[in-house]
Parts: sequence; structure tokens; C-alpha cells
Amino acid sequence: MSVNVKRVSSRDEYMADEVSYRGKVVYQPPERCYTNVYIKETPHGLLVSKKKGERHFLVIPWSKVVQIQSED
Repeated sequence: MSVNVKRVSSRDEYMADEVSYRGKVVYQPPERCYTNVYIKETPHGLLVSKKKGERHFLVIPWSKVVQIQSED
């Protein structure tokens, strides 16, 4: 699944559960990407971690996200 992102999170702000999946994320500037990472959506942006359940090593705001690809 590939999603081009130029929006605010489609997730309802009042949902208690967070959406988490494995995939690839492309962000700017300059265009960079991380592959084979775990991505967690929040109302403010994406949290990226190397292993499921670990603390995130990168926070990407929605305004900088270009593309998200899910491996599910």
C-alpha cells in the first residue's frame, strides 16, 4: 500500500488506540527515507522506531511527510 501524504492525519483525534505498522516513510527536506521501520501515527506526525515496542528514534511532523508505504 502506498499513500501520498499532503494532509493532516485522517485519524480521529479522540481515538485512544494508536495506529502502528511496519513500512517505509519518505520525508523532506531534502527527500530522505527510512525503510523496514515501525511507524506509529499520532495527531502531530509519525514516530519511527527500529523494533516494535522500542522507543522512537525519529519524529516526523505531518507537514514534512511525503509518502508512507506499508508492508502489511
